Parts: sequence; C-alpha cells; structure tokens
Amino acid sequence: MSEPKSSGQLKRSMTPGQVEMISLGGAIGVGLFMGATSTIKWTGPSVILSYAFVGLLLYIVMRALGEMLYINPGTGSFADYATEYVHLSRVFSNVGECI
Repeated sequence: MSEPKSSGQLKRSMTPGQVEMISLGGAIGVGLFMGATSTIKWTGPSVILSYAFVGLLLYIVMRALGEMLYINPGTGSFADYATEYVHLSRVFSNVGECI
C-alpha cells in the first residue's frame, strides 16, 4: 500500500466519535456545575473549601501516581502499584474494619 502524500497543511476534520466524546464531556460538566450551584445554595460557601480541599488531595494523588509511573514504567493498571508498594499483611489487617 502506498502512503498518501502529505501536503504539509493541517486538515480540519473530526470523527463522529470525537464529536460524541466532546458532547458527553460537556453534558457531564454542565451536570456537575448545576449540582455544585444547588449544593452551594443549601450549604453556603463552606462547600467551596471542601471542593478545593478534595481537589488538592486528588491533585497530590495524581502527581504521586505520575511519579510512580515515571520511576517504574510498564504495562498494567495503577492497582499493580498498590500491589507492589503496599505489603500484603497490611491489606489483610484492614479486612475486619471493612466488614
């Protein structure tokens, strides 16, 4: 098969799947925004601090996962890092607390 020759210019086109993902993301974003406004209305501005705190925690966790991926690249899921870095005896010590 021969490769098509590139003219060196960008092509403006999107697949239907890309458009669908953009619209899905927009719908989810609007839903979260509307849910947040009603929560702020009922609880006051303190919920903004809660959202900021949880966002900071998620940011720290994602940075830590990124560092682990950089140090130990490989295939698999992030659960593999939990298996590697958390000792098995610690996992079983919490089983009674979860029941």
